[in-house]
Amino acid sequence: MNTVLEDVIDGYVSIKRARKDYGVVIKEIDRDLDLFEIDYETTKKERDFIRKNRLKWLETDPAIVEQKFINGEIDKLDVICRYGVIMDYATNKVLPKSTEQFRESMKKRSLAYWS
Repeated sequence: MNTVLEDVIDGYVSIKRARKDYGVVIKEIDRDLDLFEIDYETTKKERDFIRKNRLKWLETDPAIVEQKFINGEIDKLDVICRYGVIMDYATNKVLPKSTEQFRESMKKRSLAYWS
């Protein structure tokens, strides 16, 4: 968790993405002084939420993910990080084979850490 906090302080990860991608809930106290803190209680709940939904997200029909993106319900990072879908953003179309391969990789490499 502290690594995510350091990445937020250094500007590599936004507070929003820290929560969505890593389940770490960070409160900004004073950005000018690099003062942030982890909300441990809410982080536990957020990580439980991710753990509960991770496999479901990776098994969501890519066409549904594509439509959610087109409708503005999710952003590019959600498409990739949360749903494991690879798209051609010039056409806003899912790349089926790339998505299949990427999802398999995600299941092997990261899903186990969320159980």
